[in-house]
Amino acid sequence: MGLFDKLLKKGLQAVTEAVSDAVTDTIKDNFGQSETQVYTQSETAAPAVNRPVVSESTVSAYDDNRSFDMKFLQIMQSIEGYEVIRNYSPEAFEAEVGIPLYPKNGCYAEPDNFTYVLLKNGERKGIVNLWYSYEDYKHKANRMLKEYCISNGLKVIDFFDYMPNEYEYMKERIYKEFA
Repeated sequence: MGLFDKLLKKGLQAVTEAVSDAVTDTIKDNFGQSETQVYTQSETAAPAVNRPVVSESTVSAYDDNRSFDMKFLQIMQSIEGYEVIRNYSPEAFEAEVGIPLYPKNGCYAEPDNFTYVLLKNGERKGIVNLWYSYEDYKHKANRMLKEYCISNGLKVIDFFDYMPNEYEYMKERIYKEFA
């Protein structure tokens, strides 16, 4: 039953990502935005004229159905000087560090990409991860990467997709570490 559950979770995650990509493409088509992996302060702080903007005052905590990504980017808009890199690979991080950071043999699961890496003045300041399941979060490789980051002064915040992740809660946690 465990293998079936794992396959079902991975399938559900793939479907969720596919739907998210389709929605993002539709929004881009309708609002003329192009995809970018790095969001700079100037890009997020001053939205384009045709970009839909949701202010904090127009959304109550109970009817905020925006995606985690939308809420996260709005929070980062309000913090000065940060760049956001989305979906950063652990292999690239390990190459920058120059030492092996997690086990690479067949009995361990590969680590997941960092959901967001935060840079300030070109220097890496922290990582914000959105986990789709606790099983992924607790993989040895993911834990070792987190331990390395924390021990080297990088702040790491973890959120879980199956939790409410209300805007004010996210804002409080992110401001505590990065504002």
